[in-house]
Amino acid sequence: MIVSGLAYVKAKSQDPKIKEAADTGIYVGQLATATANKALENKQNIKEIIDFSLKIAPEEAKRILTEKQGLIEKLNKEIQATEAQIKRITPRIPGEANADTISNLPREKDF
Repeated sequence: MIVSGLAYVKAKSQDPKIKEAADTGIYVGQLATATANKALENKQNIKEIIDFSLKIAPEEAKRILTEKQGLIEKLNKEIQATEAQIKRITPRIPGEANADTISNLPREKDF
């Protein structure tokens, strides 16, 4: 909502300081969306590693991991909550403030 307001003010103003402040707000929005998406991706990767480890681990390790099932369930709930939050908030972010709209933003595949 704030970013939307900043984008509107930027579009309607000729004052360089207002433009600079609006640009800063947009960049903060981009950073926030990129950070949220990366945090979710990292949690999903951790969950995949845990699932894979459970499949290949010896029985003693499986027993220990089973005892820690509560932590695995907590991670699942965090992933679900983060996905729900991103899905709910992202439509409110103006295109230019959403990091996902930056086509040349480096991704893992670029390295």
